[in-house]
Amino acid sequence: MRIENKRYRRLWTLADRMLTMINRTVLETCEGNSESIKVLDMRSRGDAWDVCRSGDLERLETIGKVFGCLKNDWELSELKRTLLHEACENQQLQVVNYLISTMEIPVLMQDTSGCTALHCAARRGFLDVFR
Repeated sequence: MRIENKRYRRLWTLADRMLTMINRTVLETCEGNSESIKVLDMRSRGDAWDVCRSGDLERLETIGKVFGCLKNDWELSELKRTLLHEACENQQLQVVNYLISTMEIPVLMQDTSGCTALHCAARRGFLDVFR
């Protein structure tokens, strides 16, 4: 992730700028047996789930702006867990604020075990999220 790879910060910034200049359909198009630019970028630099674990808010903003974020991107349908559950579980307050305010992820959504994101935060002792 960007936070862990300080040595490559300039390269990541350049890649983000380049991605914002490319049309979204080009990013998602596959030619032949190759993978799309979106798939390659998510695999090499991390997807929204990785970002919520690590707390890289810049990357999350870039993913939202460049690739867009649909409901099936922020929810694991089998487990009913959301990106908000993941950010609360890993005590990433800035990411939690962004997910609630910008992406409008429902705060009271329950996973298959009946836990909301607030339950996950409380279970880990992360009480700052309650403010």
